[in-house]
Amino acid sequence: MITETHKKLMQGVEVHENRNGLTVLRLHYTADSSKNEEGIEREAAKYGGKQSAFWRSEYEIDFGARRGGLVFPIFNPSIHCIPPMEEIPEEWPKYRVIDPGFRNACACAWFTVDYDGNLILYRELYKRGWKIESLAQAIKAMSQREKYQYTLIDPSAFAKTLAGGGRSVADLFVNEGVTVSPAYRASHKKDQFYPLLELLVPQENGEPRFKVFNICETFVSEIMGYRWKEARADGVEPEEPVKLNDHLLDCTFYMCAAVDPRRVAE
Repeated sequence: MITETHKKLMQGVEVHENRNGLTVLRLHYTADSSKNEEGIEREAAKYGGKQSAFWRSEYEIDFGARRGGLVFPIFNPSIHCIPPMEEIPEEWPKYRVIDPGFRNACACAWFTVDYDGNLILYRELYKRGWKIESLAQAIKAMSQREKYQYTLIDPSAFAKTLAGGGRSVADLFVNEGVTVSPAYRASHKKDQFYPLLELLVPQENGEPRFKVFNICETFVSEIMGYRWKEARADGVEPEEPVKLNDHLLDCTFYMCAAVDPRRVAE
């Protein structure tokens, strides 16, 4: 009978030989004697703390950490949601981000960066079944007379479509007076999360660098319900979220990838 062996070589280092004769070395961060508890706590904070799925999967070698759990358990309305301002200062840079859709809804999010380098989501639009002409008019009406650094859109919107008469979704928005540029999208969905996660983590003063007006109820609902997929029947652990109710989140991922609010505020 072939058995599995396991040996602990030193702190943080273990070696396994599985039933197929394959030797596996398990290397944990505690094997590095230069890492003290204070430094580990600082590093963990960037991932949302030691209990977050990000930290447990990346550092604790917990392959089931992301299974079915919340993607952003660190989001807390009591610290991330703020009352709307009567007027946003004109000198604060402003941005729009569009995640187009028809059956799956179209979302547009408005962002600004304050004097302290905080990224603020201050307005949202979420519509299902609207044609681009109507969406563009609604976006322009809600934008009032604000000036924007740029308006980003999901990069897939630049693909030509038959439904658009050989034009892309981006072309149709431009034709309606909403000039758009392609957003950056990482090849793996999970890689889009880290810029937002870093902004969600409270700083030494207890304040995060991402805030949202509490009137943006759709976004708050999305981020508080955003979950990792459950494990498949064959036991494979997922590293992808459930693709549901995430359009304003996608807008936010694109914004966080495009802007480092600390540099904007300098």
